Amino acid sequence: MKKVLVILVIANATINVYSQNIYVPDNVFEGELIDLGLDDVMDDSVFSGRIDKVLALHLNALVIESLEGIEGFLALEFLECKNNILTELDVSSNTNLKFLSCELNYLTDLNIEGIEELEVLYCDDNELTSLDLIEHTQLEYLLCGRNPLTDLDLSANDSLIYLEFRIVPSIIEMDLSDKPNLREVYCDYNENLIYLNLANGMPDSFDILHAEETSNLTCIEVDDPVISETDWINYFTETKTFSIFCGLSLTEVNAEVLVRIYPNPSYNYVNIAVNNNSLNYKLLDLTGKLMDHGKLTMGENRIKVREFNTGV
Repeated sequence: MKKVLVILVIANATINVYSQNIYVPDNVFEGELIDLGLDDVMDDSVFSGRIDKVLALHLNALVIESLEGIEGFLALEFLECKNNILTELDVSSNTNLKFLSCELNYLTDLNIEGIEELEVLYCDDNELTSLDLIEHTQLEYLLCGRNPLTDLDLSANDSLIYLEFRIVPSIIEMDLSDKPNLREVYCDYNENLIYLNLANGMPDSFDILHAEETSNLTCIEVDDPVISETDWINYFTETKTFSIFCGLSLTEVNAEVLVRIYPNPSYNYVNIAVNNNSLNYKLLDLTGKLMDHGKLTMGENRIKVREFNTGV
């Protein structure tokens, strides 16, 4: 009898090791797992052995508040969770993920760290202020528009085929000349956009450019203006020209168009008015010594100078 008891204990221990409970606090999420046959009881948990080999999940428009527990889907390659009420999403444990669609939520935090094989990311229509894509060198399709992003660094994403960044007020310039596979760009309703470079060495392969309501973008740098004008499908609401070189540098344009400083000179304060959120200021005295510095926000910025000596 003792030998049988020992064997049973060992068997139970083995089951516990390989079938851990994964915490799933959102009832809507767990209810959907039950409907999919991946869970049986509404108890805020699911057995890891039931979900760790699932390759795809479709969780659209279910009013899900949290996807905590998604980390248990270790083999997941395809995840749709758009049009829910998510405020944060962490898929850093889903290292096999290739497709992520999480648009139309309320995301302020999206953790895609370590997802090096990600090829498609739809995260538009959220509340994201930052998007770290430095690891995602395989990314081909990116939709990130209608987010209050403070910056968009695509320097590591040379595999891009499709790019959408509509209504991102912080973007002043976008240089895509190092994206040889690029076929479509959607940059509509970016009134602060003043520089766009599409001279990627492959003018015959590019297809579609949407740049409606970008009144400050008057010239677009390309490899062949004739091909861009005649062969591309272009959507503009203002007159624009294609050129191999658009002339004005960004520094010159920024100085003339985006910044206004008054009164100057001043004894009490200065106002610095800008129409973007990506500028910084420095106050120096006549010797070059730094007296003050900071970040400017869109609109009028009032900076006190009364406490500084004359000559700032």
